Amino acid sequence: MKNYNKVDIRILVGMFLAAFINFNKPFYGTLFLLFFELSILHIIYSNPKLIKQRISTVFNRNQLIAPTAFVLLTTISTLILLMSNASNTQQIYGIIRYFSIIAHIFFTLALSVYFLTQEQNRKIFTPLPASIITVVIFIFIDYHFNPYSVMFSEPNRVIVANNIRHLGYIAMLGCLYCAIKMLQCRIMSKKHLWISIVFSINFSLLIWLGGRGAIVAFIFSFLVSLIVINQNSLDKYKHLTTILALMALSYLISIPLSVFPWNGPNRFMFLSQVHDASINQVSSGRIALWLESISLIIQKPLFGYGPEAHVFETKIGFLQPHNFLLQSLLEFGLLGTAPILLMLYYITKSAITNALTDSTANNLYACGLIIAIISHSFYDGTLYHAPSLLIMCIASSYVLSVTLKRNIPLTNHQIANVAKNET
Repeated sequence: MKNYNKVDIRILVGMFLAAFINFNKPFYGTLFLLFFELSILHIIYSNPKLIKQRISTVFNRNQLIAPTAFVLLTTISTLILLMSNASNTQQIYGIIRYFSIIAHIFFTLALSVYFLTQEQNRKIFTPLPASIITVVIFIFIDYHFNPYSVMFSEPNRVIVANNIRHLGYIAMLGCLYCAIKMLQCRIMSKKHLWISIVFSINFSLLIWLGGRGAIVAFIFSFLVSLIVINQNSLDKYKHLTTILALMALSYLISIPLSVFPWNGPNRFMFLSQVHDASINQVSSGRIALWLESISLIIQKPLFGYGPEAHVFETKIGFLQPHNFLLQSLLEFGLLGTAPILLMLYYITKSAITNALTDSTANNLYACGLIIAIISHSFYDGTLYHAPSLLIMCIASSYVLSVTLKRNIPLTNHQIANVAKNET
């Protein structure tokens, strides 16, 4: 950890612990992420050497319109919730989610400014595939001593996520990291061999978990990265052939380890045998969730029902509707959702531009990561649960910092203004 300060170390540790921070209830993961972000903000702003520019001086006014509008509109939705006839429990959970969301915005912007002036972020995403390797070791240990803990989600199991399939969020990102690294490695090199092994472990767990949405999101984001990368067609073909072979090998490895009817190839074969299943059954009940959310959104289209509304307002009672857009519309209405979509559009566009301009491993991975998380969020709670949300915030900060660095004339002008104001 030489030359790494407290912020760098905490970010690396947070990335490494991504597979573990949801705990046996997502609410605890939300609290962990809130205090984690606040601790980093405290370190940054308590040390003038870490961040010499203010957010308002680094970003121009147009870039801050969407975040500012989002903060104001979510505040209005939260105030409406507090003035409604909602229960005290709903109001308390709503307030906690409100402060968590506001923290995400300030954390992402502040970390962008931090990355802009610091050069210690080359290995920022490295801990993600390592996190999954640690998970695999713990799953083997946990199953050996207490096999029912994995099956029945017992709170005393080693892997403390409330839903073990949520590990698929991190596994798909670990696979993507290794795949992009392999695209930039010389085939048959020692580094390529090690990355291939790590990729096989990550992809085997992804198949073992049986999450269809995570697998599709990984493939989609990898294909985008394959198109974006600045590499000749022959090299792309060679790397793609290797990755496809490793995916096939990982699938075979997962077969004897898929000992439950809900996981791995067993799940895919079960679905293929159910010929009379409805669309709702094939989607694991998502259609019912979406239809119920839509019916509620129509009743309060402008400001929604306030933060954390889904679990309290719906009859089904899940924490989230397994669709980011519907959740945002339900909580914050059309007015609050519009700036969220603008922010995601800007971040995605910036990530693609960064990757096209300079196809470094980090630029390519940040681009693929953001596309994977956003695409997966339309089928699951990827932008709701703490582990994937933490990674999304850090990746967005990295993308914004690269965008700011690329805009050299503007950045130099702003830094000069800051120096002038300080004197």
